[in-house]
Amino acid sequence: AYNLQKHILPFIDYGLDFHTGGSSRSNYPQVRCDFADEKALQLAEFFAPPFIIHSQTIPQSLRNEAKQQGKSIIVYEAGQALRFDENAIEEGIEGTVRLMKALHFIPDVSFTPEKSKPIKLHKTIWVRAEDAGLFNAFAAEGEYVEAGDKLGTLTDPYNEKEVDINSPQNGFIIGQNNAPIVNAGDALFHIGMEENKKNGEAEK
Repeated sequence: AYNLQKHILPFIDYGLDFHTGGSSRSNYPQVRCDFADEKALQLAEFFAPPFIIHSQTIPQSLRNEAKQQGKSIIVYEAGQALRFDENAIEEGIEGTVRLMKALHFIPDVSFTPEKSKPIKLHKTIWVRAEDAGLFNAFAAEGEYVEAGDKLGTLTDPYNEKEVDINSPQNGFIIGQNNAPIVNAGDALFHIGMEENKKNGEAEK
């Protein structure tokens, strides 16, 4: 961290940080940045992932240290740790090439697939397990769900009790837990919400 802060950050113009989900959690391809940082948001739009998610900087994080030096860093989140995810890899490579072309780091001569406009998500929530049990997910990453939709189930080891996991509100599934067994309180589905066009706030 010290070397990055002292010997790398002072000499860069922009930063692109690559992350995966945790050991049992995966992320649908997304870029996170602070929407209040116009330059970071522009970089995210150049990258053009499926989702751009508002994420304020965290104290003592790489993004926050860069912000203190007037540098913008965006974070590409996709896939799961210790797993090869072809879609996550392709999105990451293609997005990086689009970004480098937009910044004139490389000539715009190689073919890069056209992308639809990214969906901006202003708020995210985790749907958590109310009890321990066997976890069976029905909803898929990237899918749009509405409040009340059944996302999965939790069952006891003897299959005598089954509890539905329902979405608390409208949004897109941007990440989920892939563990077959979960404990009470474990994060199961990560849902991102678009801005409510009527009041300028995230949907509730």
